[in-house]
Amino acid sequence: TATLGQFPFQVLLKVELSQGRALCGGSLLSEQWVLTAGHCADGAKSFEVTLGAVDFEDTTNDGRVVLTATEYHRHEKYNPLFATNDVAVVKLPTPVEFNDRVQPVKLPTGSDTFTDREV
Repeated sequence: TATLGQFPFQVLLKVELSQGRALCGGSLLSEQWVLTAGHCADGAKSFEVTLGAVDFEDTTNDGRVVLTATEYHRHEKYNPLFATNDVAVVKLPTPVEFNDRVQPVKLPTGSDTFTDREV
């Protein structure tokens, strides 16, 4: 079981669809953007985004942040038949404040090299 703050970039997306709901995971990229799978945005009306939690059903967690997002961008060449370019970003309605439970995922920079290293 994960502990609070162990994966501060992990978010839960409850996706509101035309017919029902779906659950997806995502990674916080910045104060206002979440990366998720393109198929999670397929037919989405809105996203309930939960950050800063481990047990997403535990509403007593004081550090959790829940926002409703409606803006998203799916890869323009996303193909649901073959699941190619299966990526999307969701824009949060307001920037989130970073703390020990909410942090963006650490991505390599353009100057990072991986010669003779495993990735």
